[in-house]
Amino acid sequence: GTIKIIDANNYSEISTLTGIISGRRTEKMQFSPDGQLLVVQQEKTDFLKILDATTNQVLDSIVIPTPQNKDMDIYDDMLYVCSSGGSLYKYDLNSRVLIDSVSFTSSCDGVAVAPFGEILYATTPVDTLVHAIDVQTLSVIRSIKATTRTISKLIVSPENY
Repeated sequence: GTIKIIDANNYSEISTLTGIISGRRTEKMQFSPDGQLLVVQQEKTDFLKILDATTNQVLDSIVIPTPQNKDMDIYDDMLYVCSSGGSLYKYDLNSRVLIDSVSFTSSCDGVAVAPFGEILYATTPVDTLVHAIDVQTLSVIRSIKATTRTISKLIVSPENY
């Protein structure tokens, strides 16, 4: 569980953080919109760590209700986390409170919020679907069969494709 902070201008190491996560790799890291918080998603666990990006100290943890977190995205101080238990969770990033959730019939492996924040997309690889979801209500707007093969992660372009 080591995280290295690197200066992007000259690639020198600023600091090394140890003990942030234990026993597993970091799956994904993402900054809050204001750059003050860093969310660290630990591979194959139920845990997400919230770090203060200025002090590099752990502020809090989020434990998702169903195992294992698979992917996450942040938009407008909301944290969206999908789980292998088939749920998508919406947390207020500042208070770390669970706001809402939606369940699928199979594992939710990927999540990405569209650039303007009205819609997010989630993948369920077992049934090869991409779900378009209203970010306010977490209501599924539409589900699209994307492929005949497994799909897990996805990204949304600035043009909302």
